[in-house]
Amino acid sequence: MSHPTEQNNMLHVFWATPSFDSSSEESIKDWNLVLNLIIDLYNHSPLGKQHGSLLHTVDTPAKLVGIMTDHCAKEKKDVCILEELKNSAVLQQLGEQKILDSGN
Repeated sequence: MSHPTEQNNMLHVFWATPSFDSSSEESIKDWNLVLNLIIDLYNHSPLGKQHGSLLHTVDTPAKLVGIMTDHCAKEKKDVCILEELKNSAVLQQLGEQKILDSGN
């Protein structure tokens, strides 16, 4: 939990992109494209260079919060797939951390 006077850095993203078709698979490809663009933008930004560590593809899905949808079944499927990607990324990060911790 953060202290009330502590500043938390967040990035709120609203991005509209046209899809090749309206399938969930194509939507997830679009999301991955957008997330990779954000990673590339951050890694080449002064803030990213000042921070001294690069974001990796697995980092961004693990940080996704507030994934919402309306009543549309296709959107609900997209959210389920994004949540699966997030859970997979979190497990990968935890596994990597466990390996790094056991090496010491």
